[in-house]
Amino acid sequence: MSLELLAIDLGKRSFHCYGIDSDGVIISRKTSRFKLLETINELAPETIAMEACASAHFWGRRFLADGHRVLLINPRFVKPSSKDPRTTRRMQKEFTKPLWLCQS
Repeated sequence: MSLELLAIDLGKRSFHCYGIDSDGVIISRKTSRFKLLETINELAPETIAMEACASAHFWGRRFLADGHRVLLINPRFVKPSSKDPRTTRRMQKEFTKPLWLCQS
């Protein structure tokens, strides 16, 4: 599977990955810290977007080494997460739509 854009919501133990394929279908996947690189290699995105933080820089360097394009988004432009995971997932899906439009 090949994606044009993959947005990652970074967490302490688990990460939520949301991607948009060439047909415009949104893909949602939850993965652990230990399986993130395996998941990224399976999805094979061209571009990976994350909110800029200390761990985002670490993961960004790892993804750059694998040949992916990395976008770090200023935290001011990312909606704050809520305690309800359903709301966080919904906001992440909304977050990927403007990035998709910026790429065209």
